[in-house]
Amino acid sequence: MNTGILRPRHPASPVPGFWNALITRLGGSPRLAGELWACYTELYPVTSTTVAYALENVCREATSMAVVSQRLVHFERMLPPRALFAAALQLAPEGRPRRRDVVQFEQALLQVTRGPETWR
Repeated sequence: MNTGILRPRHPASPVPGFWNALITRLGGSPRLAGELWACYTELYPVTSTTVAYALENVCREATSMAVVSQRLVHFERMLPPRALFAAALQLAPEGRPRRRDVVQFEQALLQVTRGPETWR
């Protein structure tokens, strides 16, 4: 008998446009963006819907720069860098040769963060 935590199985959710833009801006491919999104939604099944909304909201037309700034602050709170590192680690676990594209993505991610919770 399985005594682990039961998690509902969700169908694969589409990759949010801003997620794809973020990952490709950091040197990843659209394929890597999709793989990282799948890992992220598996690691964070409860918050992934809220994060998807926050990501899509960043791309919506805004009435002012203050609104854009507010959306970006919300995005930064919803998706700390540590979550992207966790998704990358799930995709390419340590202890064996890691995928080059994942390692390069992590190196680029380090350049835009101040710490596990903070973006530059």
